[in-house]
Amino acid sequence: MYLKEWAEELLEENNFPGKLSEKDFVFWISQGYMFCLFKLDEGDEPPVYYYCEGKRLTNFVKIADSLSSFLYRFYSLDKELFKAMNG
Repeated sequence: MYLKEWAEELLEENNFPGKLSEKDFVFWISQGYMFCLFKLDEGDEPPVYYYCEGKRLTNFVKIADSLSSFLYRFYSLDKELFKAMNG
């Protein structure tokens, strides 16, 4: 219920240049330092974007081409899903 609010606080704390819009839906947050979102206006299978504290990002990073592919990879414990962000 508060995921988007917590994500906004994280972005503010880290001086992230972008803001979440009304069309951004934060659906996953982990330990208060990283989260995933999709845009409500990008269709039935929207891409998934990622933010992680400490990565010096200036924009959200697309980590999956669709929500279903993100969910499949996430729940099958695909170690490559977040690799671009951790390496």
